[in-house]
Amino acid sequence: MKFVHVDLDRLGPVVIREVPTARTQSDKVTPLVNGNGEQVYTGRVLIPGTARSAFADPLPGQVRLKLEGNPPPGGLEPGAIVRLGGLVKLSAWYQRGARGAAATSQATITAERITVVTGEAPQLMGYVPVSPPVSDPFIALGVEQDGDQWDLVAMVPQAVVDQQGVVKVRLSAKPDDGLIGMPVRFVDMAAKVIQPDSEDVGRSAKAELAFFATAVMAATPEMATAGPARRNSQDNAKTTEGGES
Repeated sequence: MKFVHVDLDRLGPVVIREVPTARTQSDKVTPLVNGNGEQVYTGRVLIPGTARSAFADPLPGQVRLKLEGNPPPGGLEPGAIVRLGGLVKLSAWYQRGARGAAATSQATITAERITVVTGEAPQLMGYVPVSPPVSDPFIALGVEQDGDQWDLVAMVPQAVVDQQGVVKVRLSAKPDDGLIGMPVRFVDMAAKVIQPDSEDVGRSAKAELAFFATAVMAATPEMATAGPARRNSQDNAKTTEGGES
C-alpha cells in the first residue's frame, strides 16, 4: 500500500520538529493549494515507529508533514506538542532522479489540521497506529513463518492503488489456516516507517511502510465459520451421510 489512514485515537499527540511554512508553485510566488483550494504548508514532525532500514528497531523520528489548511492561530514553534486532525494519511513515495541525478524518497504524514495541546505527553515509542485506506476486506493468500512470528501475504482491494497489489503484514501468532483464500481484516494494524538517509536513497533503498497487526480475522462472522478447510470437512461429512443412507 502506498498510503494508509492514521488512527488518531491510538496515535495521541506528536511533536513539531520543523514549523510548517507555505508552499509555492515553481515560480516561487503563486501559492500551492490542494484540490479544495486550501493553502498547502510543509514542515517536519516527530512520530513513533521510524527506522533507517527494514531490520532496524523503530524509534521516534521525523517525517515530512504536509498540512492542507491553515496552521493554528498564534503560530507554532519547534517542539510544540500537537494533535493531528481531520483525515490524516501516512504515505511513502519515491521519485527516480534524472540521468546522473540522485533519487528522492520520503515518508509523509498529511493532515487537514493541527491543534496545539497542553498537559499531554506524546507517546513516541512503538509503531504508527494505522488502518487501511478503504473499508473493503483484504484476501488472505498465504503465510510465511519467520522465527516466532508469521507474515500474512494478502491481496489489497481494487480500490487501493498499489503496483504490486499485495501487502505483507507481520503477526505475532500463527493465523488460522482456514482464513487462506478468504476476505480478512487486521486487528490493531500499525506501520513502521522505513526512511533511509537521503544519501542512500536509490532503486534498492527507498522510503517504505512495513505493516504489523496483533491478529487477523475473517471479514464477517459468517466467514469465520466457513473457511475452505471447514467447508471441505462439512461437504465430506454430507457425502458420507448420503452414501450410508
